[in-house]
Amino acid sequence: MNAHKARVLVHRMEENSCLGKREYLSLHDARHAASVVGKKIGECLVAHQCLFCRLFHVGHRKSWKRIEGEQRLKTGGYEAAAK
Repeated sequence: MNAHKARVLVHRMEENSCLGKREYLSLHDARHAASVVGKKIGECLVAHQCLFCRLFHVGHRKSWKRIEGEQRLKTGGYEAAAK
């Protein structure tokens, strides 16, 4: 995969991970919000640290495909994430 496609992939990962989500300064605050909101909507939510903004968000558990892509991005950069 070429570098352009890899950058597009990483940009999409960032949009899905970070943009438009509420940011919490601590994991404790995010976990509390996950518990409250999860009970309210009747779904299991988790708190996690964002790979892109380094703050904390609340959301559904990540799929294995997403986790593997983020790990490749952390260790190998754009080209590795595109594989």
